[in-house]
Amino acid sequence: MEGKDDLNINAIYQKEMLLNSRKMRNFLYISFFNLFLGAVSLIMFYSFFMKSNYSGMIQYENIFQVFNMIGVTELGMVCVMVPLLTAGSIAGEKERKTLDSLLASNLVSYEVIIGKIFSSIGIIMHLIVSSFPIVSIVFSIGGVKITDIVKLFALCLVAAIYIGSVGVFFSAWIKRTIAATVGTYIYVLSTVFGTVFLVRIFNIFWSSNNLAVKYGGSFEQEKFMYIGLLNPFFSLSEVTCVKNKVSSLYQISLIKDSSKSWFGLSITVQLILALIFILAASKKLIPSKRKCQKQK
Repeated sequence: MEGKDDLNINAIYQKEMLLNSRKMRNFLYISFFNLFLGAVSLIMFYSFFMKSNYSGMIQYENIFQVFNMIGVTELGMVCVMVPLLTAGSIAGEKERKTLDSLLASNLVSYEVIIGKIFSSIGIIMHLIVSSFPIVSIVFSIGGVKITDIVKLFALCLVAAIYIGSVGVFFSAWIKRTIAATVGTYIYVLSTVFGTVFLVRIFNIFWSSNNLAVKYGGSFEQEKFMYIGLLNPFFSLSEVTCVKNKVSSLYQISLIKDSSKSWFGLSITVQLILALIFILAASKKLIPSKRKCQKQK
């Protein structure tokens, strides 16, 4: 039975990937992704070497600034492109009136969802892998460890799964592709900018009311920082910032243990949220599947 399930999942994945491989759109995605990332990298490297010429020495801290900008650009493009690829996965089937035939098969609803997500993630994987030569230039100069690059790619992959599950969730619950896409972007923008806004506001409120003195330290302030676990860019700052990492970006002192475990904790939280969105999307398809099977 398990082999049959894997076969069904692979069937959806293979079908979607076969259709995607025939579309010029994916070639344009890869071309635009790498051209834009390459242009940003070229500008940052030019700035880095100009500073080195003026100072007469190489400051490896500036390499992290280059790496940080490349990471922000790559993760930002992932956040922009994933909703376009996933928000229409189920809603598009509804608009083409092909969802009923798909649900009338022997496929379980979660198999449909997973197949749709991983077909979209496959495209993002192509983008991430194709960018490796550009990102690896930073490693060749020095100042950046190979583990930092691996973490960057892992973060982009997890962000793609996380945001992709959000896109499929909206696609399952909303009938129109455009509305599902808008809903996904609203969630992404709220997560990326909303968490930063809340942390900043709390930081101002904390400082202006001398709450650190009242509570005897930054423990309460640090607990509020955990809202940033929802934001992939918080995790990126932990990978690419030169020192103080997450705490330096948001002007908050984290306790030693939480700062060290931030990257792993954020990835875990985002994957758990992705699972919740997948289950919620699957639950939405269950009544439709039962209806189709009765008609069959």
